[in-house]
Amino acid sequence: MFILQTKWLRAALLVTVSLGATCCGGKHTCAPPPCPAPGTFDEASCSCASSGSPSAAAGSGGAGTTLPACSGVVPQSNQSELCRTSSDCSDGYRCAAPGSPNCAGIPASACQSDADCGARQICRADSNPCGGFECVPACSAESCASSEVCGADGHCQALTCSAGYQCPTGSQCNQGIGADPHGCNVPRCDETASCPEDEVCDPTSSTADGCAPRTCTSDADCDCGACILGQCQKELFVCVPALL
Repeated sequence: MFILQTKWLRAALLVTVSLGATCCGGKHTCAPPPCPAPGTFDEASCSCASSGSPSAAAGSGGAGTTLPACSGVVPQSNQSELCRTSSDCSDGYRCAAPGSPNCAGIPASACQSDADCGARQICRADSNPCGGFECVPACSAESCASSEVCGADGHCQALTCSAGYQCPTGSQCNQGIGADPHGCNVPRCDETASCPEDEVCDPTSSTADGCAPRTCTSDADCDCGACILGQCQKELFVCVPALL
């Protein structure tokens, strides 16, 4: 009886070792735990990978690469949601810049042009950050903001600095490249004025200060952050629900 029990225990031990050897990079002390969905066991960490949620590719060139932080950027708390392209995200998710509005499921715009609206109505951008449009009454002298004027087409238009708008402190009225809708411009960069991290001075840039994103082929080309789609970004992008 004792001999039979010993043989049984020895056989069980061999089975356990055999199971452990097939996972976790060959670690014999680990066996696959029960995971919530098939195919979600991660052999490298000997744990269940999250199923149905964003995930990012790690390693050289992947979203999980450690990068120097840019000034003022707080690292993302959930590292599993970081990405460089949508291929780094799980099915049903896309890669977007941090802070981008979640436009999944947003209803279609009510109009595309003034012609789609009724009499004395115009097609104007609504309050939706995803860029929707709606039909609203044409403007009047009283309905526009103090920094706007009512145009002949029924749309409120920016009052230009040459017509009386006062430019903010630090900017001037020159209506040149990079000017805001009022025609005001902040001093543009040059050889003596540097641009923020990951940006370079470009005289042809339409940005207010003349600084444009630095082009790159790898993270090494950037001051900080990450090289994403050929441009230096302050931080990695995040996986968000895909558009419908």
